[in-house]
Amino acid sequence: MERTEWRRPISNRAARLLQRRLNAVTPWHVRVRISAKDDGEASVAVRSLRWPRSDTLRSSYSDDSAGIERFLSDALETVQSFLVNQSRTAWPRDHSLPVLSEATASAWVDELPRTRVALSKDTADLGWQYEGRPVLSLGKIELT
Repeated sequence: MERTEWRRPISNRAARLLQRRLNAVTPWHVRVRISAKDDGEASVAVRSLRWPRSDTLRSSYSDDSAGIERFLSDALETVQSFLVNQSRTAWPRDHSLPVLSEATASAWVDELPRTRVALSKDTADLGWQYEGRPVLSLGKIELT
């Protein structure tokens, strides 16, 4: 896939669309909130009505392809990390994980799907894959 370079931040509209897509695929009690500003500041907050913990990512990203790709990947990883740590499953796979310890840490890493961020023109195709196969796709999101 051709990688396109551009210099503009993610629009707030794109952040809201990503937020809606993530809220559609997470459990009913989990809420994701994403905001993006024109100056390259962005945040991702994940909370649950069921679990007492929440996670927040605050990020400054460059407005080039690498910076946008890093922010999108970090956003997906923040949501995944929250769900994995709270549910003890390899989300978005429905696969139980052992209790985390030094001995089982590598099993956790091996079982987790990897984020997939593919940039093309003004869109990002987002999701997770496991062993090179798609597990969950969020589809394409217009970044402008």
